[in-house]
Amino acid sequence: MPGDDYRCACPQHYALKPEEFLLFAQKNAVGRIMIANGECNDAYIPLTGLKSVRAIDYDPVHKHLYWMDDDSHTIRQVPITSFTTSAVTDSTVVISGLSKPFHMVLDTVGRALYWTCLDTDSINATSIENNSSSGVIVRGDKMMPRHLAFHQTKR
Repeated sequence: MPGDDYRCACPQHYALKPEEFLLFAQKNAVGRIMIANGECNDAYIPLTGLKSVRAIDYDPVHKHLYWMDDDSHTIRQVPITSFTTSAVTDSTVVISGLSKPFHMVLDTVGRALYWTCLDTDSINATSIENNSSSGVIVRGDKMMPRHLAFHQTKR
């Protein structure tokens, strides 16, 4: 049939709808490695304006990339679509005014974002559905939480 001869013109390592991928952050870029074939080939997410990325996470429900920015002391989100080009103009601030944020992790089922703060030695949380209900989960001078991992279970 006419018109059935479409072919993807993407580089060989690129998939239009990747099923499994690993994101990694550099100071001013976010890259992607396809898990199925383990190839990277400089597959960077085309976001301009990233300056000081400390931590990243991905929300597969809404297809948003979250990152912690050291320069602006914020946690931001941006939709990952073919129209997203700027990490600054296409993104929204989820949390601002963080003194020394260190690490973060998403609960994609419970729709919450958790992060650690070096100044307050705390683990904090906020809802990612409405960016509200920020609060301290745990705080302590001797605790000094740094990195987080979330054990996901289906609800």
